[in-house]
Amino acid sequence: MSLTIDDLEKFENYLYNSSETKKYINTLSQEEINSFNKGITEFSHYVNTLRAHQIELVIKKLEQASKDLLDGIDKIKKQIASLKSLATTINIFSELFRVLEGVVSSVLPLP
Repeated sequence: MSLTIDDLEKFENYLYNSSETKKYINTLSQEEINSFNKGITEFSHYVNTLRAHQIELVIKKLEQASKDLLDGIDKIKKQIASLKSLATTINIFSELFRVLEGVVSSVLPLP
């Protein structure tokens, strides 16, 4: 089982606020209390560093997803342009066949 940042934050909160911690601190000398507080501060810094790193990873993933989305949109635009070109070509040939039909029917009357 791996620890999550939430687990570390819960432990950090426990260290600061639990009645066991408060009882334990009351048994320490001032030097030990200072050392304990320094340890908690370092732990908090570690948790905050991990949180910031996790946020950076999420931002990087969002940036990549945005890039992929924009690439996909560009591909769709190119496909739409290609389809429009094909539709124009079909319309031109359709009109050409109507003209040819008119020419052929005027030259060769149908019985």
